[in-house]
Amino acid sequence: MNTRNTNDQSAASDATLNRRQLLTAICAGVGASLVTDSHRLVHAAPVSAPVNDDAPWRQVKEAFAFEPGYIALNAANLCPTSAPVFEAQLQIMRDVNRDPSFENRARFEAEKEKTRARLANMLGADADEIAITRNTSEGNATIIDGLKLGPGDEVVVWDQNHESNLVAWRVAAKRRGFTVTTVTTPAQPRDQQQLIAPFEKALKRQTRVIAFSHIANMSGTRAPAQALCALARERGVLSLLDGAQSFGMLAVDLHAIGCDFYTGSAHKWLAGPRECGVLYVRKDALDRVWPHMVTHAWSDERERSARKFDCLGQQDDGRIVALGSAVEFHERIGCASVQDRIISLNTSLKEKLAARVAGVQLLTPVPPALSAGITCFTVPNPDGEKIRQILYGTHRISALSVPAGGRTLLRFCPHIYTLPEEIDRAVAAVAAVAAAA
Repeated sequence: MNTRNTNDQSAASDATLNRRQLLTAICAGVGASLVTDSHRLVHAAPVSAPVNDDAPWRQVKEAFAFEPGYIALNAANLCPTSAPVFEAQLQIMRDVNRDPSFENRARFEAEKEKTRARLANMLGADADEIAITRNTSEGNATIIDGLKLGPGDEVVVWDQNHESNLVAWRVAAKRRGFTVTTVTTPAQPRDQQQLIAPFEKALKRQTRVIAFSHIANMSGTRAPAQALCALARERGVLSLLDGAQSFGMLAVDLHAIGCDFYTGSAHKWLAGPRECGVLYVRKDALDRVWPHMVTHAWSDERERSARKFDCLGQQDDGRIVALGSAVEFHERIGCASVQDRIISLNTSLKEKLAARVAGVQLLTPVPPALSAGITCFTVPNPDGEKIRQILYGTHRISALSVPAGGRTLLRFCPHIYTLPEEIDRAVAAVAAVAAAA
């Protein structure tokens, strides 16, 4: 795991502020610093917040501009941007509007490289392996379109992938003539081996790529990424790890995981700016992928790194600066602490749903090794649209609610801004709509 993501005891002991004061500085003082210093967060030692001490997490919640009583449980789709990051982006936008000259904007290339370096540090990668994209879908499309695949080649995908890593492969196969094989895993896996075995069986001599979600967005199942990537590498197969539901939620070390490609979006668990994402391409796979866009600022030097994948023309400088601020904000709290807090909240949510909601059926595996920040479940009431309206309109809960075979599937995603009493309120609301079936 990236050592900067772990709790640095010696640095913390040298800090003049204690842990809780540091978190207060993150959530209260940082915004003012960003307004006066464009986008930079106050520098301090990384902080690791105790998982079960709610006080510092209440201070973290203050960095998000929720209306009183509102419960956001839709992180798998869209998170709010934290206040200091939002202010960083707004200030850059105002500044460029005031003066859009070449001279004023010249500094942003250096700022983009700072953001790239922060992303690399957070993800356990090298800066030359990181491209800054718009979102996970664009990153997936870059790999799908950029690999040389044709008749006689095969791509193995997980049936629980998001459309941009599932349907997109099938559309590309129609045009280019390669084969897509879809792997199905048990709905309620008992252990990681039940997730590994179907992939192992599917790999053939003609397999060139395996592509799977780190965490499935509609089941919450966590794939054993390191084991699957090792299996692929042993067979000479490239691996694309879709990190839409792990980027900013799990403490990720891509070199340790061993994937060739990783994609993510800032607008989900990182709670960063919208239309910003990350694409990781392992150094020894860089020459296997062609860029999908070449425009102004292309260079031979750029072509030798993942920068060749973010030569995208005019971009919103404020978003890219804010992305770097979002990473710094996240690391100040502590990547490992964020992961542990989210998993702890989800474990509590699963336990309370099982104990308090009549007729509930959990779709997400209970063990943390097989799940993470997404909890999916069904309730007996079949009217998913009505449930959504009740949850949002009456209980002020934002979550996914869709019909599912005579029942309703609900997806709850507690995050670092979710408090235990909000979990209790959400479970009580589900119990009420389930009882009304």
